[in-house]
Amino acid sequence: MSSIARRAVSIPAATLSDAAWTEVVSCVRDAYARFNVEIVDTRPTRSGYVMALFGGTGSELGLGPDSKGIAPIDTSSCETVDDAVVFVFTRNLGDDAARACEVAAHEIAHVFSVDHQHLAADLSSYLPFSGRRTFQDVESACGETSERPCACGRATQNSVRVLLDRLGPTASADSAPPAVSITASAGSRGSQAVRVRVTDATGVGSVTLHYADDHGAVSSVCGDGTLECTRFAGDYTFTIPRTTGRAVYSAEAVDLAGNLAVTRPTESTPSSSVIPVELVQRDGHGVVTARGDITAATVFWTDDRGVTFRQDLCEEEAGQWSVDVQLAPRAGQRDLVVQTTDASNQINLTRLSRTIEALPY
Repeated sequence: MSSIARRAVSIPAATLSDAAWTEVVSCVRDAYARFNVEIVDTRPTRSGYVMALFGGTGSELGLGPDSKGIAPIDTSSCETVDDAVVFVFTRNLGDDAARACEVAAHEIAHVFSVDHQHLAADLSSYLPFSGRRTFQDVESACGETSERPCACGRATQNSVRVLLDRLGPTASADSAPPAVSITASAGSRGSQAVRVRVTDATGVGSVTLHYADDHGAVSSVCGDGTLECTRFAGDYTFTIPRTTGRAVYSAEAVDLAGNLAVTRPTESTPSSSVIPVELVQRDGHGVVTARGDITAATVFWTDDRGVTFRQDLCEEEAGQWSVDVQLAPRAGQRDLVVQTTDASNQINLTRLSRTIEALPY
């Protein structure tokens, strides 16, 4: 019996495809991989479990049209809510597997007294984030859009520590930290590009850059918006917009099992070299051209569905590299990042944006 639905209600089933449902289950398992808990999609035969129900819009429970999910939480003594039922309103999520996974992991954590953490990269957070959230082993304030005290009088919260206290650590044999390397080079217009390359057998949970120069210091988890960060495969490229003098930077990566790897602090002096890059739009296509003493060039771009593509530029003549990218068929904004490597092995990043008009057919 749900403590949220105190009367009999009918929740329309989720309309996720079999492939999408498999993705949801696998994704929630990854979110809880570092904790001693089993994620299954068949009802256990014994009591003592948390049930997540997927489907509906929340209106069945009297909730508003923008509801994504709901779960019980003990905000007075922070005890685990026994035999809890949480809800994930997939019909308000566009039956999107990644969003359904994130909401499910978020709501399940409430059962174990995890409050909303004011930390964008954390699965308990309401703050905007671009990328895959994970539970962060970081102390921070609680809150939705602004900071507030945490539940049960906690001054701050660390979602990982709360869940470890309730669930214990995983019995997994994975104790190997990710492999991490870091390089930096000149970006465009005086910026600095720092590339963090991460590989791990169980999957990467989060990547954080710590950077300081004469202008100031900043720390950013890839996706939290503090620094622009583009991701492709195992490469996480952070862009520092203004750099002054000698820079010191390091990175840390956490895998899905909670293993941490940290690079040694590295120093560099930003280069002032700039590679000219242009985008010429032609009937739904875009021709990207880079000119200079270049040894390699790649363009990354995202289409209207949020799918990221990568294409390498080809050297058409000495000092000129080009590629044709398919920007249509649907109208909308296209953001491209062009990464070039010059003869001195310096990496330059240039960001380009175009608005695509609907094509006549």
